[in-house]
Amino acid sequence: MEKCPDCGAPDPVHDTHGVSYTYKDRHTTIPSVSGYHCVQCGGVALDGAAVERFDELVARFHRRVDGELADPAYIAAVRRRLRLDPSEADDLFGTDTGAFASYEAGKATPHPSTIKLLQLLERHPELLDELHG
Repeated sequence: MEKCPDCGAPDPVHDTHGVSYTYKDRHTTIPSVSGYHCVQCGGVALDGAAVERFDELVARFHRRVDGELADPAYIAAVRRRLRLDPSEADDLFGTDTGAFASYEAGKATPHPSTIKLLQLLERHPELLDELHG
């Protein structure tokens, strides 16, 4: 490759190393990316064989970030479907008083375990009885 496809700089270097990646203000490094790396702009043109692996690692990172971040409207909708008021949800999830109200107002971010439990209860609301037990 004679020029970087992103910035036009000459002679990108063929190498394998980590590539910084950002999604929804979360950062990671995708490890061992094989391709032509531009020393000027940091861009990379992936080797054909590297594309599928890179795409899978990026998709995995997206799923992890999306699982950790929750839309306040989603939190409120699931809580309502479970027929809980915010203070009942706080008691059930073991969160501080007023936490669910803060999550739903977008003033606080719930711990990823809270989101995972919400997702589980959304799919299996019958498990709510076990948590009350």
